[in-house]
Amino acid sequence: MRQHLQTLPERTKADPAKYNDEHRTTATINSMLMNTLIPAGVSVERLNLPFIERVVARYFRKVGNRWYLRGQAVGSSGGDALFEEEVAIKDEVTAIDWLRQKLHARPR
Repeated sequence: MRQHLQTLPERTKADPAKYNDEHRTTATINSMLMNTLIPAGVSVERLNLPFIERVVARYFRKVGNRWYLRGQAVGSSGGDALFEEEVAIKDEVTAIDWLRQKLHARPR
């Protein structure tokens, strides 16, 4: 899980058609765990979305509906992209993108 979140920004940059911030959702984490545990012969009988939410919340932080490593930049761009137009604030993630845009635009 940690490796998945840690490497997601690089994978998103390398292949944006395949990877995006939807890979941070609980549902995607559930699929990733199922695909890893079932072939290994691990019982996934008790693995469900509420259980994953409780466990993951101990180690990671949730902003909007997406999970991040503690200390990892939050936002749809991960803080690396330049915005050409005003970011529309729709949720916590876009609010962070908006603030990042405003701070980046300030003269230093």
